[in-house]
Amino acid sequence: MMNRCCSRLLLLALLLAFPIRSFADGESAPPQQGVALRDLPAETALGDYVVVTINNESGAHFNPWQLAHKLEYGAQSGSAAIKRVHWHALTSAVNSAPETPAGKAVVVRVGKHDVLLCRSTQADGSLVVTLYLPHGIIKPLEGKYTLQIDTNFSRNRNSTQEITTWPITASFGFVHELNEDRAFELNASYAHTRISQKARPAFRDEDGNVISFSDIEEVTIQDGKTATVDAAYSFNLAHETRLGRIDGAIIGGVELERDEVNLLDRRIMPYAGVELRLNSETRDDLGLEVSLEVAGNLERFIIIDTIEDEAGNVVGTSRRFEENRLPSLHGALSARAPLYTMDDVTIILFEGMITGLQSFQAGGDDDGLQRTERLGHLQAAIVFQTPIGAAIRIQQSLDWLRLPGEASNRIENFQWNSAVSASLKLVF
Repeated sequence: MMNRCCSRLLLLALLLAFPIRSFADGESAPPQQGVALRDLPAETALGDYVVVTINNESGAHFNPWQLAHKLEYGAQSGSAAIKRVHWHALTSAVNSAPETPAGKAVVVRVGKHDVLLCRSTQADGSLVVTLYLPHGIIKPLEGKYTLQIDTNFSRNRNSTQEITTWPITASFGFVHELNEDRAFELNASYAHTRISQKARPAFRDEDGNVISFSDIEEVTIQDGKTATVDAAYSFNLAHETRLGRIDGAIIGGVELERDEVNLLDRRIMPYAGVELRLNSETRDDLGLEVSLEVAGNLERFIIIDTIEDEAGNVVGTSRRFEENRLPSLHGALSARAPLYTMDDVTIILFEGMITGLQSFQAGGDDDGLQRTERLGHLQAAIVFQTPIGAAIRIQQSLDWLRLPGEASNRIENFQWNSAVSASLKLVF
């Protein structure tokens, strides 16, 4: 036992007396403890990766949003949009990776995937990083242009009636990244909901002939149209806060609406205002938006009165219009949250929105502005979506109307709408 202790003390003394040999210039140091190196993938295996090369100043460190933006828009070669859930892990790997020998790459675990990373310092002191990114961490369907179509045609026919329902919504979006913190957005949409009915007294007439629905005049139950054009200039306010990424935007646009069955001949609302956006930087599709706009509400309602004879029998109807031109304040709050994800892609999504409009007109006891029209809208939807852009949307909405003038006595104050639609979203 004494001899073993003496041997250990002698070995320790030798280690302290003779310093560890340093590596001369041109020699490669062994990899850091805990860092795994791997040969670069062969050319035949490059199809398993998206290769992106970026550069940075020597000694500088990326923030997660900066690296994500660099990989998507500012790379020396290649391009990749990373799923937000992987931003932090990938950034940490890029910032802490050691220099790699020629032909070798560091293996970094990001989520369930292995990322290969090559890092080298150039003669001018700049840093060059090449990443071999597996397809599992790349966000699908990224682009500047978005086209989405929602529709759900249905026709129900029985012995005495045929009801046709065809809601359709088409929307177009354009996003142009001016730089890391600025973007211009343009969105346009058109929605048309048509419900019609054909009714017959029976399947056959008195002579036994089939009464064809094609010979029966169609009665329109609903024929509503809505169009919107909206533009925004957004700018980043903060990153990596407790609320995630915070963006502000200056917005402006116009909304047009028409629904004669609901006695609305037209409503035109130009608006301009500001919007605040909160988005998670670690979880996709988790966000909140709040907006406030000054609007002008130009609307015209259809007022239909009956014409009676001397005996009180209805012999016809008269039609007149009631117009309003009102300055207004319009506010909106919308939120979205993923309910179920698969491989870090949202499969089931919740979307909710509440909006309110308060109009004013001159007059009142003190000859100032008095509140008149008030409109409220509450909407909730569950969306079942796929990475290729196809989705099914189940939506419920409630409208609350407090209208000025005679229209308030002719239109229901509370209106409930349910809808199920299928959609296809293309991003390019």
